[in-house]
Amino acid sequence: LGFKRGGVVAEVLVDEGERVEKGQRLATLKQDEASSRSVQARRGVEKAARDLERARTLHTQGVGTLQRLQDAQTALDVARADLTVAEFEQQHAVIVAPADGIVLARMAEPNEMVQPGQPIVQIKSAGQGFVVRVGLADRDVVRVALGDPAQVRASAWPERALTGRITQIAAAASPATGTFDVEIAVDPGDAL
Repeated sequence: LGFKRGGVVAEVLVDEGERVEKGQRLATLKQDEASSRSVQARRGVEKAARDLERARTLHTQGVGTLQRLQDAQTALDVARADLTVAEFEQQHAVIVAPADGIVLARMAEPNEMVQPGQPIVQIKSAGQGFVVRVGLADRDVVRVALGDPAQVRASAWPERALTGRITQIAAAASPATGTFDVEIAVDPGDAL
């Protein structure tokens, strides 16, 4: 997950391995510039609205020109658009969790300058499952096929078998290990 705009990171509120809930704030950018821009844009809308009202009054009295009235209306439209952009930037200076899950990686620290879209936090959503890659010997790899059901036991949970399906089988053995990499997509219910 990353910010929609660049800036300086104010805080990253989570660490790797932490569980997060949907809507939880994960990181924020420093708001000084965005806040100032938002205030400036609001004042610009207020001034443009006053100018438009004066131009209307003068036009109604026959003293102001139609061009001045139209220019005032255009200025108000531009000021409103600037305010929309400023509010968008301010609103998107916060990253929130899109779903319940777990933090896989924290890729930025406070006071670090980041670009729009640069990854800040990586999370794995609950219910999405995960992929396990295992190395099988040649005598074992010939017994499996894509789509076959599989069970995985991890040393962290020796009493628990994770269920899934084989989604990928390497065409050749790894030169380093002599085994064939097999990917197993673990069922979402077993993921967390």
